[in-house]
This record gives sequence, structure tokens and C-alpha cells, in this order.
Amino acid sequence: MGVAGRATRLVVNADDFGAFDRVSAGILDAIRAGAVTATGVMANGEALDRWLRPLLAEPGADVGIHLNATFGRPLTASLRRRFRAYGGEFPPKELLLARLVTGSLPVGAIADEWRAQIRRCRLAGVRPSFLNSHEHVHAFPALARVALELAREFEIPYVRAPGPEWRAAASPASHWRSAALALARRFDTGLQGLPLLGLSASGRIDDRYLAWRLPRLAPGGVYELMCHPGHRDPAAVADPRLSAYHDWEGELRALTGGVFAELRRRHRIELVRYSDLAVQSCTGLAS
Repeated sequence: MGVAGRATRLVVNADDFGAFDRVSAGILDAIRAGAVTATGVMANGEALDRWLRPLLAEPGADVGIHLNATFGRPLTASLRRRFRAYGGEFPPKELLLARLVTGSLPVGAIADEWRAQIRRCRLAGVRPSFLNSHEHVHAFPALARVALELAREFEIPYVRAPGPEWRAAASPASHWRSAALALARRFDTGLQGLPLLGLSASGRIDDRYLAWRLPRLAPGGVYELMCHPGHRDPAAVADPRLSAYHDWEGELRALTGGVFAELRRRHRIELVRYSDLAVQSCTGLAS
């Protein structure tokens, strides 16, 4: 059968599991509805311990690690000391990257933190299928090398390869993210993951975005859709930056609704897990 006759395969990957209670509950609802096939857990998330066991009991989704260096408290004491000026919490992404560029924050300190995050999840029973990162900081060239080294160290076959997604209707913030990722791709980071969808509508995927994006997928191709479904969470909404970026319930409705199901039927799109893919992984490990 030629490529044109094969179904397109799509991994629907929800970020931020474990960061907040209601967001984690919404991701589980999307998994149980068959709309989400993978989720990345935030190892330093305050809600992770309460929600990890029910997640691991769900066979319909792969679990990976959502590496974090920009939100909440680090697991390692050394980073908490380094970030005393920020109350022992991670600084915003721009400040983190600035410190890495100037050398005031060693890349090795982030490597140690990310190793601790992976180990914490593995000790809790996670056998990660993939790595990605909060706010895509692992696309920064020095951190891309760290992510790939950790993937090989822990035999994790897939690492997300963020790339720009240009769309006329996208917000100015989305265009800035795409421009930054396009710049990062000019460097040889070694990231070779599945083509990533969802960036131009990140945090606010809706029926209009899905109706624009899904018909443009190549027949027989394999893609990842990054998403942020969930239920409205008072702890998350209390942070104006998070509430401005996310429409958790809107994404949950879009992913579990009839438009997404009809687009998949019409364009022969099959939802799959990473563990269903019989393709060479970006780390050179057998999938």
C-alpha cells in the first residue's frame, strides 16, 4: 500500500501532568475518553503524588517526563541555593536562559536537576517513553545536548523536537515562540523527534485550529500534537500568567468533542501512543 493509502498517525501529548490537581484530573478524563495518548509528568509538581497512581493504571496513554527548569521549586538543593533570589524557585525562562548564556548558571546544574527529576519519576513507577520540557527550554542548544544524553542514559527512546508553526491567525506571542524556535534550529541540537503540532495555538487549541491543521497533514505521516487540556484549577488561575496562556477546559472540550472526531474520520487520522510506533527513535534506541 502506498503512502497515500495509509492512515496518518497522531500522538496527542498532554503537558503538565502533576502540576495542579484539576489540570491533572482533566488530562485523565481526556485519556479515558480516548482523546489523549501520552502525557508528560512534571516531577516537581505539587499534585503529582496524588495523581500518579491513577495515571499509571491507564493503559491508553504513554507516560513521559516533562523536564522542568522554569516553574516551581527544584528538586536539587544546589539549584534551590542558586535561586535564593527567586525564593528558591526556578526563575522565568528568559532569566534562566540569560544565566546559561552568561555562564553564571552552569549547564551541569540543570543536568543534575533533570537527572533527579527522571529518577524521582522512575522510583515512583514511571517507565518513561519520552522526554520533553516545560516552555521548550530543552530546545536551547546546550540543554538539547543534556536532554539527549539523559535520554540515552535512561534508555528513553523519544525526545520532543520543538519547531516553529507559522499561522496567520496566531497571536503575537506565538509568532515570537516560533521565531525563537526557528533560531534555535539553526544550531545542530541533534533533536529529531516527530513533527510537532499545536505551537501556534499553544494553551488554547480549539475547533478552528484543529480544522486548519489536521487537513494539512501528509497521508501516512506520523505527528505529535502538544496540548494542555484540564479543568479550571483555582491554584493555577491564581497566577495571571498561567490563566492568560491557558484555556484548559476549552482544550478538553475540543479534544473530546465531535469536530476532532469527525476530522480524524474524514482524514484517516489514527491516534497512537509512542509505544505503538515502529520507527527509529531520535536517540538511536529501538522503539
